Amino acid sequence: PSRLASVFIGSTSASWLSAIKIPSGCSLDGNESHCVFTTADPFRKNATSIVALGVGLRGIIYAGYAFSENILGVDPWYIWVDHDPQLRLEGVEMADNVLFSYSKPVFKYRCFFTNDEDLLGGTKADPLGEAVFDTKTWDTLFETLLRLKGNMFLVGTIPFPDEPSLRLASRRGLVLTQHHFNLLALDTSRWPYGSDHWSWTEYPNLMAYAWQSGIAELQNREVVWSVGLRGLNDYPLPCPGCSDEEKAQLISTAIGNQTEWVRAAQPNAELITYLWDEGADYYRKGLLHLPEGIHIIFTDEGDGHVQDIDLLQPGSGLYFHTAMLNGHANQLTEMVSPARFYEEGQEFVKKNSTFAVILNTSDLRPVPLSTDAVMKFVWNPNEYLREDPNSTQTKFITEWCTQRYEVDSGAAAKLADAYNTYFNTPYILQGHGDHYLANQINSLASAFTSDLRNDGQASPALARQAQTAVPQSLSYVETLNQTVSSLSSLIPARRLRFFGSHLVMQVGLHLSSLRTIDSLAHSIIESSKGNSSEAVTLGTTALEQLLMVFAYERMGEFDKWDGLYMHDWLVNYHRTRRILMNTRSEER
Repeated sequence: PSRLASVFIGSTSASWLSAIKIPSGCSLDGNESHCVFTTADPFRKNATSIVALGVGLRGIIYAGYAFSENILGVDPWYIWVDHDPQLRLEGVEMADNVLFSYSKPVFKYRCFFTNDEDLLGGTKADPLGEAVFDTKTWDTLFETLLRLKGNMFLVGTIPFPDEPSLRLASRRGLVLTQHHFNLLALDTSRWPYGSDHWSWTEYPNLMAYAWQSGIAELQNREVVWSVGLRGLNDYPLPCPGCSDEEKAQLISTAIGNQTEWVRAAQPNAELITYLWDEGADYYRKGLLHLPEGIHIIFTDEGDGHVQDIDLLQPGSGLYFHTAMLNGHANQLTEMVSPARFYEEGQEFVKKNSTFAVILNTSDLRPVPLSTDAVMKFVWNPNEYLREDPNSTQTKFITEWCTQRYEVDSGAAAKLADAYNTYFNTPYILQGHGDHYLANQINSLASAFTSDLRNDGQASPALARQAQTAVPQSLSYVETLNQTVSSLSSLIPARRLRFFGSHLVMQVGLHLSSLRTIDSLAHSIIESSKGNSSEAVTLGTTALEQLLMVFAYERMGEFDKWDGLYMHDWLVNYHRTRRILMNTRSEER
């Protein structure tokens, strides 16, 4: 390789570009497209330059980060997978003819939504109380999204439109947007006037003033506006005695007004409405009437299955979860497999429903694998549609493990097999994750405690159901856990902590939860038979297994992640422990 003289990063309109020879393979075919290549240095003889070019502001940003990743070897996920960049004082060796080219993206908007933020909200809280996270954490989230070639951020579950975090996102070059109840940037969860005054029929002027205030605050930013009408704090629209037709008419009228207000402030604004919950039902029945130009966002149900996917139309988009709080999905561990997303995503590509993918990641840290799969797909789906979803998943996970764990192809294939096995766990395939397991323990323990307090007799019905469902999954995950344990020898020492915090911790959490359910179910059945001593022993075993959940969580808490899972109050294994301790006391 020849001597590197300079690095150029900029736009296709840069003045110095006239001196640069752009290779034919550099595809700058539209907004946000970019490429990185080597060429003869225009200012020094016998020297090579690296050029990173992008179309538009975000194209330049992506080009800079593509240089960072492909030339300097910086992992786009480095913050979230503990893969810190290495200092390269000796320089970087590379070939003379380097070219990394990225044509314009297929999905126009590619969005992160940090939602139900108990883990990061507890450990990275804003000391000023102005936002859910401190400014540094927001900045790392925005940086990560841009490194992954995303361009839009839904900044938290319930932000106010004047929060500094939204200003920072805009300064970072990101588009702002809202979800299905944070409409026009209005924080309805902290509506100050009470639910009686949240009525489009009784107080339209009050609601209009609030919505228009949100528009005024953000009208000078790049925004994709969410329009619609729901109840406060993500509840259905309250309208006692109203028919579905009447409710749909109220929603349609509100959307019509909202659209006029937005377009008065931003004539070229783009608007979306979500088919969430009752909205999907009204749309399916043909009851919603939307103004021209509204992009419909179809939604999954938290398990990767998209509602009403047969109704897709050109220009619509997708709201998808790699983590979700719904009582049975996942907040602490991976659940939605890449293959699950590929199956649904290909339908959006076929129908040209590629306006946006809004990706709900909750706290992000537990779900980097599934989230990365989505982000790679939405830029260029074509390379993920050449084979069946399961084969594509295996290829993706193998590449993911090679990069994240710094292992060779043989070790990466073994790790990919373990991840595939994890995603094929019977209850995970059914859309059940860590929250499902915690709630199973809660239900068993609460019912058992109630029985003991009321008449001293245990009812074994729930326990027998658990005994029917658990053994197959327990045996399956025990075998997987043994496999994962054996793989640690393949991981370089510098990557072992992330391995422990991701695959080891997540499999261990599931295994310990299943063992807790199994021991507790047996305890209840023995109690119902009058075998008190055996019941107490099994109850103690159940509590010991539950405590292993916390031991595994500690594997994911080090350095900047200290105390992360201590702030789990949504799945809330801490509450589960208290319930089980109460059960053991009653049992004794």
